[in-house]
Amino acid sequence: MKRIKGLDSVRFICALIVLFGHFGFPFITLLSKTSGNAFLKIIAITISLAFNGPAAVIIFFIISGFCIHYPFRDSKTISLPPYYTRRLLRIGIPALIAFALSYILKIELKPPEFGVFWSIFCEIAYYLIYPVLFYISKIVKWRYMILAAYIISWLLIFTHLDILKNGHNGYPVFGSLNWVIGLPCWLLGCWLSVNYLRFRSISTNRIWIMRLCIISFFIILNIVRFHVHLFIASNCITLNLFALIACAWLGFEIMHYKVKEPPRILEYSGKWSYSLYLTHPATSGFLVYIGFGALMSKYVGLLLIISLIFAYLFYLIIEKPSHRFSIFISSRFSKKPQPSLATVKGVEQ
Repeated sequence: MKRIKGLDSVRFICALIVLFGHFGFPFITLLSKTSGNAFLKIIAITISLAFNGPAAVIIFFIISGFCIHYPFRDSKTISLPPYYTRRLLRIGIPALIAFALSYILKIELKPPEFGVFWSIFCEIAYYLIYPVLFYISKIVKWRYMILAAYIISWLLIFTHLDILKNGHNGYPVFGSLNWVIGLPCWLLGCWLSVNYLRFRSISTNRIWIMRLCIISFFIILNIVRFHVHLFIASNCITLNLFALIACAWLGFEIMHYKVKEPPRILEYSGKWSYSLYLTHPATSGFLVYIGFGALMSKYVGLLLIISLIFAYLFYLIIEKPSHRFSIFISSRFSKKPQPSLATVKGVEQ
């Protein structure tokens, strides 16, 4: 199956945004703290607001939905054992090991967020229900399913406004129901995997204008969340609306890289972006654990470098072998006919 170019690059950039959002960016952090020039300080603060981790996770959700449905977009059935073993082992083994590391290093993983793992729980939920959504899509168009998901998420939000207030307008505030809030974003990725050819390739200048607009939305969304004290300013609402814009942008990115080659280093780095997302909290936790917490807070650049090195090693030692193992186990199931969801339900193939 032909690989869609550019998505790995976007994934890695989003992982970096999450990293910078949690740890800060060395020059910008120093400038915002020490500069006596008000104009430079405003610029530094504005740039720091661009590191909007929750918005980057929304883009992760869209790309995830795209990647899950893309291989099945022309299929009539899904063989369940190969699908579940490949997807759940692929995401589950690295997540379990990273979770264990976080627990050992005494990193705070309190509900409802559980640190970065809230989005992993959402992904697992999407993987589990995808076969059902796949067969529903044979009857109901993706756009209607997306609309239904938006309505359900809004009903959950509007009937639990106290949770939004107590959660300070954050995104992962609904605990075990966070996946319901993010489902419209993930379904947009499924829709995009079928409809990306509707977008056209545009010039490099125009694609950069779009990228700057996305960064501007990152900044605006952060300002709205922290300075507009209304429930409609909650990330649960604003980020889900942002997902519509992000989906369209990704469509243009995909078509742009059908005629342009993405940077090789970003494409390769995107392969271990999942490891970077999972392990960067463990990196800071490890440094605190061995007594280098003060060094970490003083030298942010060093922390970032160590995080990247640790993530890459985690990819080589844990994630990459897990990926190969998931493919191996999946292939064992694929060697003989397996029941699909349709046959389980008794529907004639």
